[in-house]
Amino acid sequence: MNCLTTAEALLWCADRDIPIKNGLPLIPAGCNTFKIPSDAGERIALIKSHWGSLPTQQVLIWVTAWSVWSSCEHMPLFSRFRLAYNETRSLKDAPAHLFSAEEAGDSLSLAILGVMFLWDFYVITPQNNFFSFYSHDEYGSNNQTYPSE
Repeated sequence: MNCLTTAEALLWCADRDIPIKNGLPLIPAGCNTFKIPSDAGERIALIKSHWGSLPTQQVLIWVTAWSVWSSCEHMPLFSRFRLAYNETRSLKDAPAHLFSAEEAGDSLSLAILGVMFLWDFYVITPQNNFFSFYSHDEYGSNNQTYPSE
């Protein structure tokens, strides 16, 4: 995992022709919307079902809002996760996380944290053939179709 600044994340997207609007990835037209369940187990199952369709390739997880519901998060847990990659910068300074295909388990772990903590974050692959957005308002959008949705 490599953490990126906002400027670096924007450049990563631009280099891959991923559309940006108002400084954030543009949610593609035709995306499916879904509700993020309130039950913790169901949230984890939702993310795992999405990751089951994730192509085996690099993935960018870009956190764009956090501490909206600060009672839902535990930042020491997140800091320890990043520290495992020797990342000591704050989420404000480096909000995007670039994972290699071999780090799929870690990218899934970060997505689970994001959904459990009720953060806004985007999940994007370099070819933009997988795109998801998860909101602190407990809904999301993605360009995949899942049997349960």
